[in-house]
Amino acid sequence: AREEMERGLRSLLRIQGPADPWAIQAQAGLGGLLIELGDALSAVKVLERGLASAEAAFTYRHPLVAVLTYHLGRAYSELSRHDEARDTLERALEIGAMTYPRTHPFLTLTIRALATALEQAGQLAGARVRYRQALQTATETLGAGHWATALIQTNLGALETRLGDPTAGRPLLLTALATRRSLLGERHAHVADTLGELALADWALGDAALARAHIAEGLELAHSAASESLGAMDSELGLLGFLYRMRPLFDRALSIQSRDARPDVESAVAQVLAWQGV
Repeated sequence: AREEMERGLRSLLRIQGPADPWAIQAQAGLGGLLIELGDALSAVKVLERGLASAEAAFTYRHPLVAVLTYHLGRAYSELSRHDEARDTLERALEIGAMTYPRTHPFLTLTIRALATALEQAGQLAGARVRYRQALQTATETLGAGHWATALIQTNLGALETRLGDPTAGRPLLLTALATRRSLLGERHAHVADTLGELALADWALGDAALARAHIAEGLELAHSAASESLGAMDSELGLLGFLYRMRPLFDRALSIQSRDARPDVESAVAQVLAWQGV
């Protein structure tokens, strides 16, 4: 997908020029994909160029300006450029509020991205406030069974555990797990993500057996996803992107293994390390 989008963008820029709406939209799409692939540095280059073109071509209150600003803030966050990430995402939220109706998913996802940026910057109390705001907005405008609601529940549940309140985090994670299984199927990688966070909550609550069961299930799902995904990949970029998406689950497995030297957990973690080339 990356190669196709880069090829299409080059053609649009050559034929239509940088001010063309389709070229600007293509840069927003490519930038978002690069973030998902773990290549935030390349994403910043694409998005900054696209945003400059959008701001020159459109008014301040334009959806493409909002979307490019949103993705750029996410890219800054991935690069640990925390102040820029926060300021950029706050600006994206401001533009989005003027551009989109209150029920539009963009607003919910931007609040969630701002919460994630604050969490990555170590501002955990502020992140909790924003995740709660995002969850309330998602529940009211998208519904309890929406994929974005489940994503935010996973984020907030994990943060509550991190802040020492797994009693508050675990119900959120259980709800998110049920929603993701219903929407995505039993064997999706996002189900594995939530299982990894749920395992940490279980452990924090003193249920080591359940924590081991959940992390083992999550790793098994990740292994299944790897078997299906890696065989279809034709480039190292694809492999790196897959490992980037799976890394949070790997980290949860390593965290539990460091506190529990059971052979079955050690075997699972050894497999994780092998996937990462360690």
